[in-house]
Amino acid sequence: MVRNNIDAIQTTTHMYDFEFQVLNLKKKDFHMKLVNLYSSLSLNALPAVEDHHFVVVDFNSHSQSWGYDHIDERGEEVEN
Repeated sequence: MVRNNIDAIQTTTHMYDFEFQVLNLKKKDFHMKLVNLYSSLSLNALPAVEDHHFVVVDFNSHSQSWGYDHIDERGEEVEN
């Protein structure tokens, strides 16, 4: 979801065992990339991005630290 007054181009990409989307956002002279990464613990595999980027990650993990009643293996990795 992007405001109507912001130009956005979405690229969905798969790499190894995870998926990510890149939104190229533009409003007048301001350009920004928003990277939405799903279910990965490594940001090293992402392509290089230029200035003005924001990375958001859903680790798909459970832990009592963020409200679950149990912790799973991925939750332990995120906490560590």
